[in-house]
Amino acid sequence: MKKINIIDNLPESVSMKIGRIANTNKLWWEGRIQA
Repeated sequence: MKKINIIDNLPESVSMKIGRIANTNKLWWEGRIQA
């Protein structure tokens, strides 16, 4: 619960950056699994 609140309180650009990193990691993992 607390982590979600911290992320919600971050500036928009920071949360977008975190989201982009998470998406990149997700795509990387999916590529690894398919390979």
